[in-house]
Amino acid sequence: MSIESSNDVRDAVIKLEAKTEVMSESMISMADSVAKLADLRFELHSVRKDIDVITEKAEKTQTEVDELKQKIAAVEKVQDKNSYVIGKIELFWGALITGSAAFLWWLLKK
Repeated sequence: MSIESSNDVRDAVIKLEAKTEVMSESMISMADSVAKLADLRFELHSVRKDIDVITEKAEKTQTEVDELKQKIAAVEKVQDKNSYVIGKIELFWGALITGSAAFLWWLLKK
């Protein structure tokens, strides 16, 4: 084997080692990226769970708000009925007092 071919082999081995180191660094970088992706996936899963919990709470709150609206409507309806009855009672007492006053005035005039 000649010196020139030995140098060629040595140069080829050096180039191969350099490429192997670059590939090794790339594999390490890729492994780090895969680990980061796995962490992100876990975080996304946690966020989805949190969103589901918040959604359930919002739906429950909306249901409670709807129930309260129904109760408020029922209370307003009862208040309207009570206002009507109170108005009639006030009208009755007003008429009774006016009639009594007119009767007393009539008695006094006689």
